Amino acid sequence: MTNRDDLNDDLSDLLGGSFEPRPQPQLPAGFKPVTDRIQENCPKCGGTGRFTGWSGRTVGDCFKCEGTGKLTFKNAAPARAKAREQAAARKELRALDAVEAWKAENRAEAEWLVATAPRWDVAASLLAGLHKFGSLTEKQMGLVRNGLARDAARTAAKAARVAAAPAVDVSKIETAFAHAVERAHRKGQKGVFKKPLKLRSLAEAVDVMFTPGSAGSQWEGMLFAKTPAGKKLGHIKGGKFHARFECTPVEQAAVLDCAGNPEIAAVAFGKAWSQCAICGQTLLNDGSIERGIGPICAEKFGW
Repeated sequence: MTNRDDLNDDLSDLLGGSFEPRPQPQLPAGFKPVTDRIQENCPKCGGTGRFTGWSGRTVGDCFKCEGTGKLTFKNAAPARAKAREQAAARKELRALDAVEAWKAENRAEAEWLVATAPRWDVAASLLAGLHKFGSLTEKQMGLVRNGLARDAARTAAKAARVAAAPAVDVSKIETAFAHAVERAHRKGQKGVFKKPLKLRSLAEAVDVMFTPGSAGSQWEGMLFAKTPAGKKLGHIKGGKFHARFECTPVEQAAVLDCAGNPEIAAVAFGKAWSQCAICGQTLLNDGSIERGIGPICAEKFGW
């Protein structure tokens, strides 16, 4: 049971005491009283305070302004727009600093993203996400590191293929083409000689066509090999034959055989097909048929 004496406290100390004013709260910087603030029409309802559906029927009060038709701001619209621009600029600077810090910490991954983005959409998307968020997730980092490992393996395999490429002496073919180009530049001639050289390997009985890379292009100094049917076999550069994946061992052996003995291979092609290995014309003269090459073309190639 409650003691009634607990409810009979003496209030003289409270009623007779002195009252001190409550300290005023500190107002934040830039605070404006409500009377100094700016009111503007609500952009959602146009100041009507009513929400209108897509059919033109009024549904109810506007949720943005709660039916008042007005919104209250501390600053005018131009000042607010400027503040938003400044905030966006600060955010962009923070993002750039975060990206640079990430690149400094993950240099190999960053270089791979920049180099791979132009040719792979996934890498381009990752790079865009990095600039937007300032970092990559663990799953995204795993994808980048897998790409790094894959490219490193491809580079090593390519280096191994280049090292293992068979050596071939194409000086005789290069001399023949240079002789033909020189003759083509004589007065009254048509210019650069561009016709392919058709050869037949005596060892493999396989026909191969050789075409020099265009002067002044990135392929200058290279010889391209393919079959008369148009199948690309590879190219010769730096004294080595770099075979394509679809080039068979027999075709590779034919390329090496023809490149080492182009004049003999040209005669073999002419006798096999009764066509000149240089101009492609049918051999009609008995002497040309016997030689396997036309006299004009033989002279043109220095043979």
